[in-house]
Amino acid sequence: MKMKPVDPQNNLHAIEEAMSASRGHTVSIAPRVSPLKKAFAGWKLDLIKLLCADPRLKPDSIVRVGIAILGHVNQLSFEAFPSQRTVAREAAVSSGTVKKAIRRLEALGYLTVRKRRRNNRYCFPRSLALIAQLADLDD
Repeated sequence: MKMKPVDPQNNLHAIEEAMSASRGHTVSIAPRVSPLKKAFAGWKLDLIKLLCADPRLKPDSIVRVGIAILGHVNQLSFEAFPSQRTVAREAAVSSGTVKKAIRRLEALGYLTVRKRRRNNRYCFPRSLALIAQLADLDD
């Protein structure tokens, strides 16, 4: 007997309906997301779009390095400190390519690098409007 694949979205709605019917009111079991997390996620998505759309970021390994570092950014400090080895592994590039990409991202204003003993501290700008203007990418 073949089983139909389960659609998690339909499952969620079915559970919500069953719970509300049993109690006589609507209940949502969807996870609540704080406004801070929504804003941070939106900022990250906007930065990824800018990285992908900027024609100055060629080859694409520079974009992959930027996105790999962005994946480690702390939502309160807007800083990340992954090792270059970690970034190389996640971006599927060599450590030499990571170093070149970081220099390029820093030169274009996407990244600020603070040297530390072990791992560098990377900081992306909180306001993306300046980068968009510099890259001439305004919609």
